[in-house]
Amino acid sequence: MKKFEKLRIIEAGETKNAIEDNGKRYKLVISAKCFPSLVALGNERPIHARRTHNGDDLLDGYIGNFTNFSHDENAVYADLVMSEALETAYPSEFAFMVTMIEKEPELLGVSVNQMDVKVFDEEAETATVTEVTELFSADLVGLPAATSSLFSNNNFKNSKNMSKFSFKGLISSFSKTKLATETFTTADGTEIVVSAAGDEVQVGDAVTLADGSPAPDGDYQITTPDGDIILVVEGGVIAGVKDIEVEESEKLAEETKTEEEKKTPTPEELATLQAEVTALKTEIAGLKTQLNRKTGTPSPAKTELKTEKKPKEETKLSREAVQKAFKENRNKWR
Repeated sequence: MKKFEKLRIIEAGETKNAIEDNGKRYKLVISAKCFPSLVALGNERPIHARRTHNGDDLLDGYIGNFTNFSHDENAVYADLVMSEALETAYPSEFAFMVTMIEKEPELLGVSVNQMDVKVFDEEAETATVTEVTELFSADLVGLPAATSSLFSNNNFKNSKNMSKFSFKGLISSFSKTKLATETFTTADGTEIVVSAAGDEVQVGDAVTLADGSPAPDGDYQITTPDGDIILVVEGGVIAGVKDIEVEESEKLAEETKTEEEKKTPTPEELATLQAEVTALKTEIAGLKTQLNRKTGTPSPAKTELKTEKKPKEETKLSREAVQKAFKENRNKWR
């Protein structure tokens, strides 16, 4: 989910717009008195954000919604959450709006679509908004009438404290971004201090640790209102910057490439596999031939049972014993 924090919704003071009432023209002025009512309405529900005011329906040109409304004595602010539906259905439109906000914020701003209460001053010829009664949408336009910039240069936040500058320009060109000495806490908990040589941050500006010693060479992930970025530090100074999303995409692509290389066998491995397959086929073919020569199934092993024949025992009788036995038996038969 893409989110931009603390965009200017409306500012106190004279706007570029004018209205007519009873045939007379009045300059439109925004009073800070209307800020509480605007913030209250903005926090009742997500407020539609569109690309320009064109269209009769709030879904015409829909790009996301505003949440987390707040204000100070100068302006009203809110967070813009880009639409995931837009990113899925119209990725080129999504990319265009995100790139415009990140790279060219000075060329657009927010314009509110609201109903309000005005106080007319005939002598000064002004109509001053003192209360907002309905808030329909807050739209991104090319020529905002009631804001001087998309972001507040004095109200950027990192993860811990108020930051005095934006890294937006640094991300796009490594220069032309207002900077004051600022302390950041990196993703791994290290505190670094970024200091500009002049009024604008540039490649070559100093990066030190909390104790004042030069920051070691390496990549430092920090959080800015424009998103997480990676500062590249070499020799204790800024050598460049990477967008964290690009860095993660490159890392993922490299890991995917490595996994694919692991899965792809080398020519030597393929040759070995082919040789093994050929040997197995030859062995299977030989077994089939042996089976076909016989009955189709291997013959059972013959088991010979050897029976040891015992010699017959001979009973030897004397001649006299035989005659005696014969006589006895003959007497019985009589």
